[in-house]
Amino acid sequence: MTAIQDRIVEYFQTKEKFLYNVIQKFNVHSKDYDDIFQEAWVKAYLASNKYDYNKCPAMSSWIYTIVKNLSLDWSRNFKARSATSLDALQDLSGFEARNQ
Repeated sequence: MTAIQDRIVEYFQTKEKFLYNVIQKFNVHSKDYDDIFQEAWVKAYLASNKYDYNKCPAMSSWIYTIVKNLSLDWSRNFKARSATSLDALQDLSGFEARNQ
């Protein structure tokens, strides 16, 4: 493990509550919090070789951005799935009415 990876692990362990609060702000379903948290941790860990101290001296900002972007993606995907489900229900109700 590199020094940066050690810092990433330490950050996720010590700032877990803060990161869960970030996830919660993006209207993500609560059952997905753990998945987003875990995915963010893995993404940050695997991308540690791309972390550029000169571009982002505060690792916390870099990790926050990863968590924020993943939360937004999950939120968008949930809204898209919800809209599709509602459309499907409307289609089914129209189908049932025509067949009566």
